[in-house]
Amino acid sequence: QGVLAATRAAATAQTIMGVSGSCGNSIEEVASASSGPKWFQLYVPKDRVIARRLVERADRAGYKAIIVTVDLGEQKDADRRNRFALPRDILLKHLRDVGFNNVTERMSDREIQAFNERAWDLTFSWKFFDWLRTITKLPLLIKGVLRPEDARRAVAIGLDGIIVSNHGGRKLDGVPASIEMLPRVVDAVAGRAEVLMDGGVRRGTDVLKALA
Repeated sequence: QGVLAATRAAATAQTIMGVSGSCGNSIEEVASASSGPKWFQLYVPKDRVIARRLVERADRAGYKAIIVTVDLGEQKDADRRNRFALPRDILLKHLRDVGFNNVTERMSDREIQAFNERAWDLTFSWKFFDWLRTITKLPLLIKGVLRPEDARRAVAIGLDGIIVSNHGGRKLDGVPASIEMLPRVVDAVAGRAEVLMDGGVRRGTDVLKALA
């Protein structure tokens, strides 16, 4: 059940579900799983037509905000050692759910993997948010902020929320923990936008530390 079960659990807990763009189900499938509030976490395709359609689909499906993940890309040593790759059917469904209709069953496993590796924008800049504002009126949040300077920039360009996150430590192995950078980001924002934290929350005391 994966994300569908998580979505129902979030609704039962009366909290927001941040739905990853690579969760294994389409935007519409997750939207139909519960009536609880949902935000869509966008991994940005290089193809801006696909990106635009994703945002429009999220809006139509009732999502209440768009989260833009700016530290996409992972270096998983264990996966490389174990030669792990997503099973063909799961990766194919994911790419089709995103809207890459040119990915077909006729493609080989290697072709599908290669397409996935080059499909995502890993280098976009602050200007992306200017573009995003032209296609949606939903609140916009930036996820992957660890520096006070970036938090101030996000506020200056009118973003509605900042998610302090190190992508679970999977992007780079030397990044600081989210909880370490949270106070500096909060100070930089100075109440001008919502600040949230992602990662490292395993028990109630972690919540108390973050709130403190």
